[in-house]
Amino acid sequence: MLLVAALLGFAAAHARAGSFPVLVFSKTAGFRHDSIPKGIAAIKDLGTANNFDVVATEDAAIFTDAGLVSFKAVIFLSTTGDILDLGQQAAFERYIQAGGGFVGIHSASDTEYSWPWYGGLVGAYFNSHPAIQNANVIVEDTNDLSTTSLPATWLRNDEWYNFQTNPRANVHVLCRLDESSYTGGTMGDHPIAWSHNYDGGRAWYTAGGHTAASYAEPLFRMHLLGGIRYAAGVSIERPARAIMLFDGTNTSAWVNTAGGPISWPVLNGALQVNPGSGSIQTVSNYSDFQLHVEFRIPTSPSNTAEQSLGNSGVYLQSRYEIQILDSYGRTLTGANDGAAIYGQKDADANAALPDEKWETYDMTFRAARWQGATKIQNATVTVYWNSILVQDNAEIPLSTQAGAAENSSPGPVLLQDLHGLIQFRNIWILPAADIPAAPVTLVSTGSVWKYLDNGSNQGTNWSQITFNDAGWASGPAMLGYGDANGVFPRTTNSYGPNANNKYITTYYRRPFTLTNTWGFAQFTARLQRDDGAVGYLNGIEAFRSNMPTGTVSSATLAVTAVGTTDETRFYLIPIDPRLLRKGLNVLAVEIHQSATNSSDIAFDLALQADLLSPPRMNLASSGSSLGFSWPGYADGLALYSSTNLRPPVAWVPVTNSVSLSNNLFNVSLQPEPNLNHFFRLQSP
Repeated sequence: MLLVAALLGFAAAHARAGSFPVLVFSKTAGFRHDSIPKGIAAIKDLGTANNFDVVATEDAAIFTDAGLVSFKAVIFLSTTGDILDLGQQAAFERYIQAGGGFVGIHSASDTEYSWPWYGGLVGAYFNSHPAIQNANVIVEDTNDLSTTSLPATWLRNDEWYNFQTNPRANVHVLCRLDESSYTGGTMGDHPIAWSHNYDGGRAWYTAGGHTAASYAEPLFRMHLLGGIRYAAGVSIERPARAIMLFDGTNTSAWVNTAGGPISWPVLNGALQVNPGSGSIQTVSNYSDFQLHVEFRIPTSPSNTAEQSLGNSGVYLQSRYEIQILDSYGRTLTGANDGAAIYGQKDADANAALPDEKWETYDMTFRAARWQGATKIQNATVTVYWNSILVQDNAEIPLSTQAGAAENSSPGPVLLQDLHGLIQFRNIWILPAADIPAAPVTLVSTGSVWKYLDNGSNQGTNWSQITFNDAGWASGPAMLGYGDANGVFPRTTNSYGPNANNKYITTYYRRPFTLTNTWGFAQFTARLQRDDGAVGYLNGIEAFRSNMPTGTVSSATLAVTAVGTTDETRFYLIPIDPRLLRKGLNVLAVEIHQSATNSSDIAFDLALQADLLSPPRMNLASSGSSLGFSWPGYADGLALYSSTNLRPPVAWVPVTNSVSLSNNLFNVSLQPEPNLNHFFRLQSP
């Protein structure tokens, strides 16, 4: 018996560490706050939901040059007293001087009184405090990373510090206390949170965080997240291999539920629901994934019925709705409020932000598992709502109301059109990370293309795979009339008969061949084009960039021209891998000017994907029976057999029943005696 496994490919994302590390230091030499464990847990949650790593310690020995160098920020969480020796203090000073970041929380200002440099870093030393009580926090800077989620007047309960000096002259005050709203304030002008550049680095401080309950407050946690981002000097970024579904401009990853162009407008970098036009969904389908969605809910008129408030939803695989609802200050009941698995399970906590504030869902979804037509495991989802864990690996026993029927196939992400002008931005997805993959390029940048630029209207026939382009000229994509913005040189070749006649549309075609189409994922176009482009794969529209929706002709102008700074940028556009075919494929691209007098028709484009490492097929024998198994991720392959490897080889599908158990496909069969048998996996 000879076992032969076909070397075929499929793709998936790899897990990776967070985009930056931070250190949480909570050593105390004086009063010790019992809220410290909650604070550490909250910051770790923020890291999990926002792609940064958290190391927590109370061992001051880490304060050396080598110990601190890898951290983007050091967080003093309710530290007290004299906690660093002279050598450790010197190392921390060098860390800040080298551009490091500092976050001080609550009694970080009750720390290191005999170290003047630290007093300047934290901004002010603690003096006294009254009893824990409610107070109004006035947000002075509503645009800071740490305050953009906060209401203008923020009522909260905490232990409110008075300071030995007013830091306003030396720092940028973010928030102050309204001393008329509580008893025991002694400062008059009373800053309570601030930031500043200090000795080469960045420092951010908030006096909040005495109570354990503080670290469960959505607004306080968003306040902390913004402070960490400021101190680290970095934005919270998506994982490197995540697929951008909406970046503020490009909607090519989305279609309406009938598969046509979407009619939701893009306004100021946000994708806004077009009421009554229907929901939208991703072009591509997904199985297991991590998903990040940012959304904003408009204010509803007073006395609006609950389900008529700002109301939308994110459907996972188009089957399971995670509810979006104006839920700020509401009691979560009935499994129909914010972050509910609609109709099945409420969120574990209300993490809503006030109306008109940008909110986030970070979801990790595991699809249901099937054995044939029988579901053997329910789908599960973990949801962080504004960086608070509100669904912890929750089972989803069945499709939610209005969701598609359950089955074993992957499905799209769907955004619901229901009530109100809900807006979405910064949407990305990271497919499951447990499948080994390697990148491949199907069409490379700088490739030679067939092209036509004569002012003609080619209609749709030119994009078909059967079109005869023998009369078209050939040249690399980077040829053009020249770049009007002069960012880098172009040739002076004109694709038209007259260099002064700038045609609105230029047509390009590029064939490529595939020996097998099984297993492509994270299939994307990398497009460099500063005006508009429409791409077709094998005659079907695959992407659209900076072009209006609806029918496009040779007279259609691009929506606008991208500015000079984006001339050299490659935009990543997801493409449905199901458009690929075995054998000859044709990529057809028409590029459009933003004006009839434009002088820049140059573009460049690459098609790229990830491919799965070859699945290993295992063989076990028991008497006269053979048992085959292969990884569950290879669900596009089937077992084939042959009795002869001499050409021409006839591979015949094995028709025995295939089962899925422990994420392995399994099949048993009894070969005919006295014959050689060869087996391989291949796509049907």
